[in-house]
Amino acid sequence: MFFIDKTHNPPRLLKNGTPVFPMLFWQTPVEERDGRAFSEAGIEIFTFNKSSQAYEHPYYVAENTYDFSFFDGEIEKFRRACPGKYCIPRVFVCAPYWWLEAYPEECCQYAVPTELYRHGTVGKRFSQGTLHESFASERWKRDMGNALRMLIRHIRNSDYADCVVGLHIANGCCGEWHYWGGCEVKPDISAPMQAYTLDADSTPEKRNWVWYDRFFQAAYEAIIHFARIVKEETSGTYLTAVFYSYITGSALETAHGAAEKILAAPEIDIISAPHSYYYRAPGDSGYFRNFPASVAAHGKLFIDEADDRTCFSTRNPDPLIHYKKDASTPEDSLMLIRREFGNALTHNVGLWYMDICGNAFHDDTLMKEIAKLYAWGVKSMAKPRPRCSEVAVFYDMRGNYYLPKCCFDGAYPYDFMTPDRFQNLCRAGAPFDLYLVNDILLPEVKKYKVLIFVNLLAPSPEVKSAIDALKCDGRTLVWSYSSGLYGNDDVPDVRNMTALTGLEGFRLAESVDFPASNISAKRIGSQEPCSLKPGILPLDAEHNFDTWRSVYTWNPDISIETLRAEYVRNGVWSYLQTPDVLQVSDGALMIHASEAGVKNICLPWPKVITDITTGEELGKCQSWSMEFKLHETRIFLLD
Repeated sequence: MFFIDKTHNPPRLLKNGTPVFPMLFWQTPVEERDGRAFSEAGIEIFTFNKSSQAYEHPYYVAENTYDFSFFDGEIEKFRRACPGKYCIPRVFVCAPYWWLEAYPEECCQYAVPTELYRHGTVGKRFSQGTLHESFASERWKRDMGNALRMLIRHIRNSDYADCVVGLHIANGCCGEWHYWGGCEVKPDISAPMQAYTLDADSTPEKRNWVWYDRFFQAAYEAIIHFARIVKEETSGTYLTAVFYSYITGSALETAHGAAEKILAAPEIDIISAPHSYYYRAPGDSGYFRNFPASVAAHGKLFIDEADDRTCFSTRNPDPLIHYKKDASTPEDSLMLIRREFGNALTHNVGLWYMDICGNAFHDDTLMKEIAKLYAWGVKSMAKPRPRCSEVAVFYDMRGNYYLPKCCFDGAYPYDFMTPDRFQNLCRAGAPFDLYLVNDILLPEVKKYKVLIFVNLLAPSPEVKSAIDALKCDGRTLVWSYSSGLYGNDDVPDVRNMTALTGLEGFRLAESVDFPASNISAKRIGSQEPCSLKPGILPLDAEHNFDTWRSVYTWNPDISIETLRAEYVRNGVWSYLQTPDVLQVSDGALMIHASEAGVKNICLPWPKVITDITTGEELGKCQSWSMEFKLHETRIFLLD
C-alpha cells in the first residue's frame, strides 16, 4: 500500500501510487487526545514504542516461545486513538535478559573493565545499561531473527494487519544503533566481535581504521539481517526504517561508521535521525544530524525526528541537551514547529512530530498550525521539488578515526570539528547540500560551484581522484583542519595536504593554539583557546589556479562572512543578506529569524509567491521585503 518511489528525484512516499507528504506523529503510547488531534490534522501514519518497553515487555520470552500481548496492546491503543490510520511501529531486536544470562559468551565484553547491569538500573552511569548482546553475535541474530519472523507472522494474521505498513528496526543505545557502553568503556572485544575484527589489534594505541571498519561491519550486517527478514516475511510490502548515518561525535566506538553501506542497501527504505541538539533553540538552525543529499541520492527517504520541546511539554531535566534550547513561550513553540516543517519541505524529506515528554501538542493553536502545514505539504507534492543549491558540503566518516589521535586542551574533538559549520552554513544566505564524502563520485556533483570539505583528514584514493577531476570550471574547493594530512600509510605528512589542496608551505608543529570554538563554549562555558597536538601551520592559505580556487582554514567553523565572500566570488546566488536561518529549494523557501528586522528576499528569477504561514498570495515577483519578529518563521511556496 505504501512504498518509496526510489526512481523519482527526489524519492517520495506513495500510497497506492499517489504521492503522500511524509508527516508522521510519534508518541508512546499513542494517547486518544493526541491521536485524534493528529488524525483530524490529516496525519495518516503514526509510530510508537521505546527502548525501555523492549526490556520490560519482551516478545521473546523463552527458547522458541513468544508473547506478543504487549505489542498487541500498544497497537490496540493506537487503533482506538486513530481509527482507520496506519502505523510503522518501532520494533526492538535487543536480546531479552533471560537470553543474556543464558549466553554470557554472546554478550558485550568491554575493553575497559565494566560492571554489567540492566537497562534503567538506578544510580548507574549508563541509563541504557551495560548488559547487552554483541552486535557480532551470530546466535543473537539467529534467535532474535526467528523471534522477529514470528512477530511479523503474528501481525499479518491479526485483525489489525491492515493498519501496519512497515517496521522501524531498532537496537543499540536508545534504539539508534549506537554501540552499547558509549565512549567511556570503549568497544566490544567479545569473542563474537573478535571474529569480525580478526587479526586487527584492539588495544587503543594500536587500533587502526581496518579494525574500526570491521567493527562497524558487525552493526551493518545485523541491521541488514533484520531488515531482510522484514522484506522476506512481507514479500517486500512493508517499509523498513532505521536510525542511522548520524553526523557523529568524537566517540568513534558509538559512531555510524557503516553509513555508506547502509545507504546502498536495498533492504532499507527510510533513514531517520533527530536534528541538532546543540543548535535547536529559537533562532538556531535546527539542522539535520544526517546527510539528506546522500540519502536521496541512494533512493531512500529521510525522516527528521522532530523532537523539539514546546512550552507545553513536561520538562526534561537534562541540562546538557535541553537547557535553554526548548521553546519557553507559545509563540516560540509555534515557530519551532514551523521551522521543523520548513526544513523538511525545502529538503524534500519527511518528519515525525515527537511528543517525548508528554503534553507537547496540547494546544489548539499548535494543532491548527500542524493541520495547515500538512495541507500545504500535500499540495507541494503535486509540484516539481528539485533542490537548487550551488554549494555542496562533504563529510567523511573515516575522518573521525583520526580525531582521537589528536590531543585537545579545552575542547572535545567533535566540538572543534563540525556543529558550528552547519549552523553558519544555514545563515550564509544560500542553500547547501550535505553529502557523505564517497558521494563526490556522483555525476551530479559537477553542478556545484563551491565544494566544502569538513573533516577530510584521510581521503581514499578514489575520493582524491574524484576531487582532482573537479578542480576546474572556476570551482572553489574549501578545506579545513589538516585536510589530506594522512596518506594510505596512516602517517601524517604535510606533503599529502599539498597534493590534495594544491597549496604549499604547510608544516607540522608539535602544538598549535586555536581560539575556542563556539560549541565548546556552549558546552563547557569557556572561551579559552584550545591546543592541537600536533597542529598544522599556517592557519589559513588560499590560491587562485588557472581553472579553480583553493581555500584552506584551520577552523572548521568557517565564519558567515567568509562563506558569503566565497559565494560572491563564485557567483553563488544570495537569497538573503541578513544572518538568519535560510533553507531553499526550487519550490519552497523558509526563513527563521535569528534577529528581528526587515528581511529582503531575492530569487534568481521571478516566481509566484505564496506565504503559507499567512495564506497571503504575493503574486509573481523576484524580490520582496518583510518585517520579521525575533525567532519568527515564515515559509513561502515558489511556483
